[in-house]
Amino acid sequence: MKHKCLYILLILTSQCSNAGTISPQPPVYSQWRNLYIGGNIGSVWGNARSKLKIANDSADSYFLPANVSGISSSGSLNMSKAQLAGGAQIGYNLLIKSRLLLGLELSYDYFDFDKIKGNTFYYTTSNTPYYLTTTASIKQMGTLRPRIGFSFNRFMPFITGGVAATKFNFNQTFSEPPFSLVTTRFNKIKYGWSLGTGIEYACFKNISLKMDYLYTNFGSTSTASNLVGTGIATGFSNILKNKTSNVIVQNLLFGINYHFG
Repeated sequence: MKHKCLYILLILTSQCSNAGTISPQPPVYSQWRNLYIGGNIGSVWGNARSKLKIANDSADSYFLPANVSGISSSGSLNMSKAQLAGGAQIGYNLLIKSRLLLGLELSYDYFDFDKIKGNTFYYTTSNTPYYLTTTASIKQMGTLRPRIGFSFNRFMPFITGGVAATKFNFNQTFSEPPFSLVTTRFNKIKYGWSLGTGIEYACFKNISLKMDYLYTNFGSTSTASNLVGTGIATGFSNILKNKTSNVIVQNLLFGINYHFG
C-alpha cells in the first residue's frame, strides 16, 4: 500500500510539472539582421502650387493696374499628378531586445512629375497679346531614414522618418514686343522631411517582400526676375515674383530585398 501511494504521488508530480512547462517561443527570423539591398516600384502622387505676383507699385511700372490680375493668373499653375515610380534601396538592420528592430535605409526613386502652362494671353484693357510660359518639374527623390520595427517571426511592421532631397526645376518666360525676353529659372536641390510606415515579409531565405508608404514635404521656393523695357518701353520695368508652395510627394511602393548574412 505504501509503495502504491508513493507511485501515485510520483505520477501527480510529473503531471503538475508538465502542466507548468511553457512551450518555447518560436525563434526570431534571423534574416532581419545585417545589410540588405533591393528594388521597388509603385505609384507617386505630387502636388505643388506656383503663384505669380507682379510688383506694380512704382512710378515706372509698365503694366496697368487693371491688367495685373490677369497676368498673375496666366503665370500661376497648380501641379497635381500621379505617376509610376521605380528605384532602389540599401539598408542595415539591428535586432535588439529580442524582437525590436532598429535600422537605417537609403532610398532613391525616379518619376516624371511636371506641369507646363504656356500660351498667348491678352491684356484685359487693350486685348494686346503677350506670351507667358511656366514649367515646373520634379524628376527624382532620395531619402535617408531610420526605421523602427517589431519582428513577428516572418512579418515585420515598421515606421520610418528622415530627410529627403530632390531637384526642383522651375522656368518662366515672358515676352512682349516692347520688352526684351525675360526668363526666370530655379534649378536647385531642395531638402525636406519624410515620414512613413510599412510592412515587410520574409518569404524565402535571404529574400523579403515589402510595402511602404511615404509622405514627403519639400516646403516652399521663391524666385524673382526683372522685366526691363526696350525701345518705346525704355525706362519702364516690373518685377515678376514667383512662390511655389506645398511641394509634396507621396509614394506607395512595393519592393523586394536581398539580406546578407
